[in-house]
Amino acid sequence: MARSHDFLVCQQYLINYLEHVKQQMEQYKLKLSQQSALCPILPVSFDRINRCLQEFVDSEQNYLSKRNQNQLITFKDNLENKALYESIRRRYPTSNIPNQLLGIRQKQAEIWEEQLMLEMRILCQFLSPNFDDLERFISPVMPISMNNEQRNIRLKNERLRIIQEAKRQWLHLFMTAYEINYKSMIYNMNKC
Repeated sequence: MARSHDFLVCQQYLINYLEHVKQQMEQYKLKLSQQSALCPILPVSFDRINRCLQEFVDSEQNYLSKRNQNQLITFKDNLENKALYESIRRRYPTSNIPNQLLGIRQKQAEIWEEQLMLEMRILCQFLSPNFDDLERFISPVMPISMNNEQRNIRLKNERLRIIQEAKRQWLHLFMTAYEINYKSMIYNMNKC
């Protein structure tokens, strides 16, 4: 029909073809609207796409910058450690400094462990037996007279208060001794 030279036939062919295309377009629109109901497609402006891409690029640049900065710091630390090791090795070629440092660290760990044990016993209110020996050093209160019971109670309370204060001072001395031992180990390590 389209090859015909008759105008009316050609016109009728084109009208039918356009109707057929319109029907197909309506079917495709219907299918597209059904699919878009399941997964809605929102129109996105070019400015929004550009802004999102710029944010993504900025975040990637920040990530890479931080990663490179961390790698640079690690690299510098490694160089400093190697330079320090080399300077110690050149200065003390025959000494046994690493073993000395390791021994000092082990002693520090032992002191710290003892201090931690003492602190845990204090928290649990379970002191070592040598703290109980303190009660034997402070003489027990013997009742002076049988008819002055208030005075006897007051003396016993006074004795318990003295023992409690002595235990506090003793604990303070123990803690101070641990701290001094630990600090002296640090000083010895720095001295090496």
